[in-house]
Amino acid sequence: MQTEVLIAGGGYAGLSTAMYLAQHGTQALLVERHETTSPHPKASGQTWRAMELYRFAGIDEEVRRASLRTRDDVLISTGTSLSGPLHRISSPGYDPDVRKATALRSSPAGQDAVEPILARRAAELGADVRFGVELVSFDQDDDGVRALIRDRSTGVETQVQAGYLVAADGARSPIRTRLGIPFDGEGGLHHMIGAVFDADPIEALPHHEYHICFLQNGELSGMVTNSERPGRYILGLTYDPARGESPDDFTTQRITDVIRELTGRTADIVGIAPWEIAAKVARTFRDKRIFLTGDAAKVAPPSGGQGGNTAVGDGNNLAWKLSAVLRGEAGEELLDTYEVERRPIAEAVVDLSMRNLSVLTDPVAGFAELTASAAAIKLVLGFQYRSSAVSNEDDDLSLTEDPGTPSGRPGFRAPDQTGQISHLLGNGWILLGRTGNWASAAEDCGITFRLLPDLDAAYRQATLVRPDGIVAWRSDSPHGKAAELRAVLDRLLSRT
Repeated sequence: MQTEVLIAGGGYAGLSTAMYLAQHGTQALLVERHETTSPHPKASGQTWRAMELYRFAGIDEEVRRASLRTRDDVLISTGTSLSGPLHRISSPGYDPDVRKATALRSSPAGQDAVEPILARRAAELGADVRFGVELVSFDQDDDGVRALIRDRSTGVETQVQAGYLVAADGARSPIRTRLGIPFDGEGGLHHMIGAVFDADPIEALPHHEYHICFLQNGELSGMVTNSERPGRYILGLTYDPARGESPDDFTTQRITDVIRELTGRTADIVGIAPWEIAAKVARTFRDKRIFLTGDAAKVAPPSGGQGGNTAVGDGNNLAWKLSAVLRGEAGEELLDTYEVERRPIAEAVVDLSMRNLSVLTDPVAGFAELTASAAAIKLVLGFQYRSSAVSNEDDDLSLTEDPGTPSGRPGFRAPDQTGQISHLLGNGWILLGRTGNWASAAEDCGITFRLLPDLDAAYRQATLVRPDGIVAWRSDSPHGKAAELRAVLDRLLSRT
């Protein structure tokens, strides 16, 4: 069988890539070895930028409705057990003012709630999404990628010919390993055992809020978090291979005993799995026709809360570029800008998560830094891309700007203080004009024009916005010229 893009992995990265490819009219085949999306309540919280990207695909309201939580912030407590008193170390009600940058709200929805929405929407838009199917092998040449996939339930194997392959197959990515692309950074910061369990409701962890409890009871220590599903919780325990400890030591009985000690509840264990807290970024995000996304491209400690959100951003950025190249609207060199733009974001997310991890080692003293981090908000809403797909106006190499005072410069998000912009974006290039003088130039170049005379001060007479909502170019001229706009698009899209 043939497809334009083959995607291996059905998590945030793979599903979002498939969804946005399909939205742009590109054939996408996604294979995921597991039978369903992740049922485990992890990667909670969708940032304002993620919600903006979801709006491009028409699912932002559905994502918001998927959460049962009534508050968006994270509560953190310490204690000896959930049966005793807890010391609250977080500041409830934290709500940063981002109204100058976006009119959208963030969402506390978790991965178990969001991934099924992504899968359904991808299929609705035309993507071929197959669970229970694994990538067996692949190779590539100048003409494309040849792969073998296998249905795990029937054993039936199918040869696939694709133009490109997207590796969205997680932190242990077999594709990245096969390509020999190393990680740079720190691995094995902490070795963890995670357990999902069901128990009678714990009053200290109501499901309508996101609550993390660090518990220390003698030599027994762990972290317990709730989920939006009443009666379902997550336990995290560290183990140290240097002391001869291994995941095999954590039997179901031992985990059950620990849960009883820390929570006072008898648990029904849903699943137990080891995982590693690491901070590392792949040395390159591309090998010819193969691209790394999500955790295959970077692994960050969960203390940043941006792993899944970054994966969605990867998928959106890569999808519109692949689609433009496959349609013949852009040159192959446009695909080089995926790594140029997304790798600095991955590095910043890893750095931010590491800072948060250090704060959590002394949470009483440092939680305000963790919660109200201006750097985190800048990274979500004030990030800058510098690449050949943007007409950067200056030599400002700063990765971020203050989203409270958005500049509207090329390379930054198109600010949406009034809420009149984001619903226009996501389907292609668009030219926003304060007057109608640029309308004919946009029409001659085959892009959408929108007359918005009441745009805020960050916008010029004409502002060109990419399919991912990033300002690509702008002009102070009140008189639109098709030749000028066409030359800009040729340069940005690497067209010769």
